[in-house]
Amino acid sequence: MNDFKIGDDIKYKSKKEINEELSKKRNKKVIVLIILVILIGITTSIVSYKLLNNNKKEEPIKTEIDINDQNIKLLYEYVTYGTEGKRNTKFLEEKNVTLKSFSPEEKYYYALQFIDSSDIESTNQYTKDNNKIYTLSEEVLKQSMVQFFGPKITYSKNIDINYTFPFLIDKKNTARLYYDSYNNGLNIVFTSNKDIQKESNTVKEINTKLKSATQDEEGNITIKEQVLYQKLTQNDDNTYKIETYKDFNKGILIDIEDKLTKEYIDNYKIDFSKYNNTTIIEYNFKVYNNTYYFDSSKIIV
Repeated sequence: MNDFKIGDDIKYKSKKEINEELSKKRNKKVIVLIILVILIGITTSIVSYKLLNNNKKEEPIKTEIDINDQNIKLLYEYVTYGTEGKRNTKFLEEKNVTLKSFSPEEKYYYALQFIDSSDIESTNQYTKDNNKIYTLSEEVLKQSMVQFFGPKITYSKNIDINYTFPFLIDKKNTARLYYDSYNNGLNIVFTSNKDIQKESNTVKEINTKLKSATQDEEGNITIKEQVLYQKLTQNDDNTYKIETYKDFNKGILIDIEDKLTKEYIDNYKIDFSKYNNTTIIEYNFKVYNNTYYFDSSKIIV
C-alpha cells in the first residue's frame, strides 16, 4: 500500500502559465468594459436625441401666396389704412405691435375703417347747435372691432374722439364721436368737411411695397412689406436732392441723389429693386370664423 500524501495529485503551474492566465482574464474584463461603455454611450445618445427632438419645435410649413391675391390686398389695406389720404404710422414707428399695444382711441381708429355711410342712421335728435345727431349701433361697432382685432377684443365706451370718414353726410366728413347708452351706440355729429389729399406720384416721405405673403398649415397668413423713407430738399442752385433712409427716424442713410432737375422730381418714382437693405415689416393675421384678423406685427431692420 502506497503512502497517500495531500497534494500529490495537484499539478503545479509555472509562473509563466499563471501570468498568461491572469493576462487573459484581464483582457476579458477590458473587452467587457469596452462593450459596456459603448452600450451606455449608444443608449445615452438615443435618449438625448429623443429628448432634444421632443423639445425642439418643428418649423411650420408655409406656402407662398400671390401678392396680387384679393385677400392679400385686402389684409394689406387693413394695416396701411389712414384717414385724410395719409397712412397712419403706428406700424411704422413701433417695433412690435400686438392687441395690447393699441390705445382706446386707436382701436376705434382702425375699426371705423370698415364703416360705410349706410351703417350710420339718423336719431332725429339735434345738438344745442342744431346739428343732427346720427348713430352707429353697438352691434355694427362690435362687428367692426372683431373684424380688425379678432374675437378677444375689448374696447372702452368712455370715448370722445374726432374722426374723418371717407364719405360725406350733410356735405361733411369729419365728426365728433361719443358713446351714448340711450341710443346704445356711438353718437356721431358731423362738424366739418376736410379736404382728403391724394398722395402725389413724386418723392414721398414714406414709400412702401408689398413684398410677399405666406400661409401656414393652420391657415394663418403672414404678409411682408418693404419700407423706405425719403427726404426731398431744394439746393441753392434750384436743383434738388433726395436722401433715402432705412428707418422711420431717418437715422440710417442708405442713398443720396443730388443735383436733380425739377423735371426729374416731377416724374420721380422710387425703384425698390435698387435697394437690398430695406426695412421689412411683418404682419401676422389669424383665422376666426373663416375670416382673418390682425394678430401682430414686427419691424425687421
